[in-house]
Order: sequence, then C-alpha cells, then structure tokens
Amino acid sequence: MKANKKSNRKETDKNPDDVKKIIVDTNALIFAVQNKTDLTQEIEREMAGNKFKIMIPFPVVQELNRVIETKKTGIKDRMNARVALLMIENWKKNNKVEIIGKEEKPGIADKWIIKNIKKDRGFIVVTYDRELKRHLKEKGIAVLEIKIE
Repeated sequence: MKANKKSNRKETDKNPDDVKKIIVDTNALIFAVQNKTDLTQEIEREMAGNKFKIMIPFPVVQELNRVIETKKTGIKDRMNARVALLMIENWKKNNKVEIIGKEEKPGIADKWIIKNIKKDRGFIVVTYDRELKRHLKEKGIAVLEIKIE
C-alpha cells in the first residue's frame, strides 16, 4: 500500500505548531473498508509528523446509517457502511477521532462539509467525491486522497 497526498496547500500554509483538522467524508470511509485499509494509519503517514486531529462530521455517521437502513441499497453497500460505523466506534474508543456537528439537523454530509469547513482554520478533507473536491478546491481547502497501489 502506498499513499499519495493530493493537496492544494501552499508551502507557506505549513506551520509546524498548527494542529490540522482532518475531516473524513463518507466515501473515504467506504473506500477504506472496501480496500481493507487502516485510514487512521494512512493519514498519520501522510501527515508525516505534523500535528493533526481526525474529525468525522455527524452527517457522515447519519449518511452511513441511511445506507444501512435503505432496502434498495445492495447488501454489499450496507455491509460496507456497517463496517465503516464499527470502525468509527473503534476509533472513538481509542480516542483517534472526534465526531463533530452533532448539533446540526440531519442533512447531506457533502453539503455540511461545504458549508462548515473553512480554509483559515487548518482543515484538510479526505474524500474521493469529485464534486465535493471541486467545491473544496474552489474555496481553497486542502484535499487529501489516499491512494492504494
């Protein structure tokens, strides 16, 4: 496994004292499950000694639950969503992630990310969603894509 970072960050944006906030999108979690990848370990490798905190928006958790509950969703997709939720619970128990945005009304995870993630607060978003990546890059927000080779 090899991870490559795709980011639109400038070198001047790097401050070793800054704690980067890594936001993980639904499809990044599903991708990790499908590829049997330890996402937290891959993020740690990509951050190469920089301080970071992994955060999962509550709408991502809601989205995974909707996938599980939707009868029209294929059994494989429901299983992957279930494993992703178990992964999140395990990470929470081990203090590897924080769930954010619990006060928000139920909604679509991508819209929540676009609305709430700000460039000036040190956010990096892990996603494979083309449309979301486009929106984030337009806002000047860094995107991290873990590649499995």
